[in-house]
Amino acid sequence: MKKFLRNTVMAATILGIAFGAASSADAYIYGLYDQNDSKYPMQMEDGVNLCYTHQSIGAYIDENSAKVVAEDGPIYTIAARFITWNIDADRTIESTIQFEYDTDNHIMYSVWKDGSRHVVNRPTRESCGAEMRTGAMAMQVWHGAMGTDW
Repeated sequence: MKKFLRNTVMAATILGIAFGAASSADAYIYGLYDQNDSKYPMQMEDGVNLCYTHQSIGAYIDENSAKVVAEDGPIYTIAARFITWNIDADRTIESTIQFEYDTDNHIMYSVWKDGSRHVVNRPTRESCGAEMRTGAMAMQVWHGAMGTDW
């Protein structure tokens, strides 16, 4: 099963590069983690997919947990389980993340615990640094809940 999923992600990556698609494989496409770093598996478990790595931390989104928590016309609020794995300390921390999606204006927002919203950037091939991590997370959460690309 893992081999099938890995091959599916690779196929999605190739198609994404060819056609400019955005999917849960976007973090891979845009290089938000070292593709040659074998210490971070692409998946922790079925549906818990690597989003990015940074300084001995692997950040994973549980796409199976992504659920629409509110819908107001073209605005969707979606929450999902977020897992960080410090590979050096072999410690994981779980939390819930929430994003808001304005489908009319095609804008994504991170929703903080105090209720404030902040625009997040979508990763591009030209700009895929640290400022794009939240956007990659938001796209994976959307994909997990809606089953479509943002």
